[in-house]
Amino acid sequence: MRRIAVVCREPSGESLRYAQAVGELDDVQLLLICDVHDSAQLIEAARRMAPDALVTPQERLLEPVAIASEALALPGMSVATVRRAIDKSLFKRALSEGGVGTARDRVVWDAGEARDFAAAVGYPIVLKPLKGYGGLATWRIRTPEELEIALQLTSAGPMLAEEHLPGAEVCVDTITIDGEPRFHSLCTYQPAILDALENPRIQWHTERRCREDKMGAFQ
Repeated sequence: MRRIAVVCREPSGESLRYAQAVGELDDVQLLLICDVHDSAQLIEAARRMAPDALVTPQERLLEPVAIASEALALPGMSVATVRRAIDKSLFKRALSEGGVGTARDRVVWDAGEARDFAAAVGYPIVLKPLKGYGGLATWRIRTPEELEIALQLTSAGPMLAEEHLPGAEVCVDTITIDGEPRFHSLCTYQPAILDALENPRIQWHTERRCREDKMGAFQ
């Protein structure tokens, strides 16, 4: 029987549903590691529980889980893979190398670089953290005046500036093993997250389609 530890901040909501689904898998003993905030805490907890694998439904915990898995020689995504996915600049470079076109962008370190980027590509632009979740601290900026307001309200550190491309917002998730997708889902946001963030009276929702691809080999 495999001992699978689900890592989460607290066992509620999506995390609880995820843990319940893991626990319903054949030959799985479910373990829970909760209230962890960094890789050191997670490594200490995992050493005590001795799981066969660590998993998490929370994007902000992917890197600590990868670091702990590598430290304890457990299977899972490598730290390099996770960082390439959650760092927006690295992720866009990987897409470009794979032949996928992306909006023009630049990592900006200060207000002057942000102004230079806006002047080069034209408004509107998008300003966002290199690492972030759910559109937090993400700005759609239409004028130089809005840029100045955003720069005053953003925290110190590098940001990603992008040209704004209108259109449908789609999220693609896969379960991929040895470079081959075994399961994928497509999710569209209605309305786009930025539209909802700009109007507190609007709540976005998702429409999702899932498909199994050669799942027999995944069992």
